[in-house]
Amino acid sequence: MNSFYTSRIRKSLDYIEDNLDKAITLEDIASRAHYSPYHFHRLFSEFCGETPGNFINRIRLEKAAWHLIHCEDLTITDVLYKLGYSSPQTFSRAFKQFYSLSPREYRVKYKPKATYKKNPRFFDSLKITIEKQPSVKVAYIDSMQGYDSNLISSNWERLLNWAHSEGLDSKALKMGISYDDPDFSEPQKNRHKVCIEIPEELEPPPHMGTMRVNDTPIACLSLKGYPKDIKDGFMFMYNHWLPKNSFYPSMKPPYEAYRSLDVKGINNITLCIPIRKHSKIC
Repeated sequence: MNSFYTSRIRKSLDYIEDNLDKAITLEDIASRAHYSPYHFHRLFSEFCGETPGNFINRIRLEKAAWHLIHCEDLTITDVLYKLGYSSPQTFSRAFKQFYSLSPREYRVKYKPKATYKKNPRFFDSLKITIEKQPSVKVAYIDSMQGYDSNLISSNWERLLNWAHSEGLDSKALKMGISYDDPDFSEPQKNRHKVCIEIPEELEPPPHMGTMRVNDTPIACLSLKGYPKDIKDGFMFMYNHWLPKNSFYPSMKPPYEAYRSLDVKGINNITLCIPIRKHSKIC
């Protein structure tokens, strides 16, 4: 599929991610990509390997499962409405068909996993702060084939080479955004973006996308380490620090942030989780 088509499909994927709490129709998404519903359905299915309806249903249910386990303050009703379901009956039927368990049974059966390659006490020695992520425009290269380290490294190299060719500041904010948790989803379909902050007037080439990372409260853990340390750091934040300090993750995805980046070496990494204080904050 050529870059002109993929750039439009990317816009539709960003629209879906930003509107999972609302009813989303095929006509809505197709109009964002400037295609007829029929033509869009064909292109989307070719690009993503599944139909728009199946994609939206899967992403909603995987996010629902994750929030049922990690957000004890949310009722099942809270979760279903935050993910765009119109009624408990519709949600429960879809959830059980997907996971072979009702939402209540799933919540009782599964608990957050907390296995670490590093001793959790390593993270206890590090400071976690609450900050405000400013609104920034970013250019990105995405992948939808799982969290393959070689693929992610290759995407970083491509993005940084492009940024260098455009004369962007080497200290510009860089972000790696992980949209899915492999423990709650199909790992080979996990979505990832490598991003770099860009000026408002700059538009990247068609094989890349742009989006806005909106301002939101975030919990930040800064550490010095390798890419392989990222998962342990996030697990520590989700399973220990957030509940201990009465914070909960919002519906927005976590990300790691860098000012300088050695794709295969040791980096100063800031792990960022968009947060809320209680269930009344989305």
